[in-house]
Amino acid sequence: MLCIYIYLINNIIRKRYIIFHLTNTIMLGLVTILIVALCIYVELFINIRQYDLERQDKNEEDGQYAMSEYLDMMKMLSILNLNDPAGHNATLAAFDKVYPTIININTNVNVNIPKSILEIGFGLGTFSILLSEKFPTTSIVGIDAHAYSVKVANDNLNQYKEEHKKDLNKNMNISFELRDETQLNEQSNAYDIITTTFVNHHIFPDESFVDFLKQVARVGKEAFIFNDLYRSTQCIISNEFSLYALTYLPFELLYLISPSTMSRYIELFSYKREGLSLFIDGGRLSMRRSFSLSEIQQHFDVAGYPPDAVQCTHMNKWYETYQSTCRVVCVADLKWAKDIV
Repeated sequence: MLCIYIYLINNIIRKRYIIFHLTNTIMLGLVTILIVALCIYVELFINIRQYDLERQDKNEEDGQYAMSEYLDMMKMLSILNLNDPAGHNATLAAFDKVYPTIININTNVNVNIPKSILEIGFGLGTFSILLSEKFPTTSIVGIDAHAYSVKVANDNLNQYKEEHKKDLNKNMNISFELRDETQLNEQSNAYDIITTTFVNHHIFPDESFVDFLKQVARVGKEAFIFNDLYRSTQCIISNEFSLYALTYLPFELLYLISPSTMSRYIELFSYKREGLSLFIDGGRLSMRRSFSLSEIQQHFDVAGYPPDAVQCTHMNKWYETYQSTCRVVCVADLKWAKDIV
């Protein structure tokens, strides 16, 4: 797999943007050889799914963090998802594919909405609230394995209701429950949509993820919509460079390098946040724990999904993965599984 930097170098040479002198050409050749060696090394030895727990998945003592750091890290993930072009907005766009807007001409209200949604791993509850804004009459249930997330999500929901009580003309039928993704005890076809964000790569070993997909097919009715990182040589290298830059370079310099990108993340990186260390450590390991695009399809195949049931979109150009993150948004059709008990 070619690295993004080789792609750049080859384009520079091919399109003759710069006329290189002999010395520069030799140096460029040496740099290219080093980059090729790096890409080969990553492809052969690093681009393999890892199963180590992230620090935030351990208790405070074993993960060596304070709960205030954990909360700030979760806030950072929420901000990232709200501002990343491949984040929540991309997931909402996937919902539009399953439920395209149909407006009732008499009431001027969208009548094509899901009756029920299950969000697995809701974090701070941000996406559940966004879904409720988009689908006001939909029943939304969130489950999460962290008791602290349940408390904070309920606090955030109550705060949202208080701040919007003047213009809330809906019940906001949202509930948050303490249980993990292995406890899908609902009856068959219980939810129209099941959705996850940054959850799938936390499920391991691979056999457990296949079992999870089988339960999703049983409990879901219309579609499984998920947004997660995907692993590739390009993404691993890009992720490492980005996290290195966030660790060692001042925000002012990063802003000068890429103002359009960093302007979206001023709230994240413009000052030393308490949860930054957890965020960076988690970001590095999350990429290593994520599935490759081919692995995603393979696991759906093993779980019994039809060949064309899963449709995915992702950013795959070097400038897209630089401006955003290596994320994939997939819609898995579940209508084929309606008879599974």
